[in-house]
Amino acid sequence: MIRFGIDNWFRNSLLLLTLSATLVGCSEPQIKPSAEALQHQLVQLNGMLRRTEAEHIPPLPFDEPYLKQRHELYQALGAVAATPELSYLVIAERFPERYLPWPIYSDISVVLQTQTPQVRQQWFAFVHARLQQAQESRIYLTRQELDYIQTALQTFPASQAKQQLVEYLAGYKPRSRSGLDQIPNGSEWYQSKLNYFSQQTHAPLVWMQMIAARLPAYANESHRETETLDFDKAWLQEFITKRCEPVRGLDWQFDYVNLVETVALCQVNLNDMQKQLWLTIMMLDVGIHYQGWNEQLATQFITEHLDLTADQVSRVLQQVARYPGAVFVLWPVL
Repeated sequence: MIRFGIDNWFRNSLLLLTLSATLVGCSEPQIKPSAEALQHQLVQLNGMLRRTEAEHIPPLPFDEPYLKQRHELYQALGAVAATPELSYLVIAERFPERYLPWPIYSDISVVLQTQTPQVRQQWFAFVHARLQQAQESRIYLTRQELDYIQTALQTFPASQAKQQLVEYLAGYKPRSRSGLDQIPNGSEWYQSKLNYFSQQTHAPLVWMQMIAARLPAYANESHRETETLDFDKAWLQEFITKRCEPVRGLDWQFDYVNLVETVALCQVNLNDMQKQLWLTIMMLDVGIHYQGWNEQLATQFITEHLDLTADQVSRVLQQVARYPGAVFVLWPVL
């Protein structure tokens, strides 16, 4: 009887000690990563989209492990530093960006040159599969995007996966216009961009009315300042960062510069020619991405409002196609 009592006492004491240790452990505050640490992880994750000093081989952008890890980083950032930019990026997760995995404005082509043949094979096979999935959902590349990928593929050594992708793209039919309106849910995606970059909530048609009311004031201006800008970069980003101290952000598309905060914290003074330029591009932006303007109509609109060469007109159209809605970040200073 005595031994039985001792055994019970021992077991009960051990249980209490274990429970106490567990409760103590639970009561200790969990150390959350800082916003800076999470931003660093995001930059590393996007290492193939935007080159960085990678600590390891960057994951393939837009595959399932990448999407899962990016979502988790967004959620973790939201817990320590929720911002309008982060909310915008979270909203973008709902839209079909994942089905267009080789963006023109990315560094993928350059980064792939430094990777092993196995990584390149994996990437070509992934792009092939993703574009096929996109077609099933009626999501298609633009002619500009298709030409870019086909040209990039020519710079890589021959391989089975590359050849299969080349043959697939040879018979690919891109969408007829470059606007987001031709993508499922594209109008909603475009609206989210307008809301974020302008920090105002207006329907696209209201924006067109507001822009049209301002444009006549600068109708007699002649503009050739575009000659000084680098069209291979984000044109708008270059224009802003030449005038303002960049604020660090989360979006790889703009080299991790938060354009909204940068403009908000900077005194951007535009002359009449610059105002005419950006108002014209805003109207063009809405026309292409919401109204469904084709290249002919867009070109006609540009030449009626800006004195540009044919090459400059082409490059303006490329920039508007690549960065929908972003130009509205300048609305507060117009």
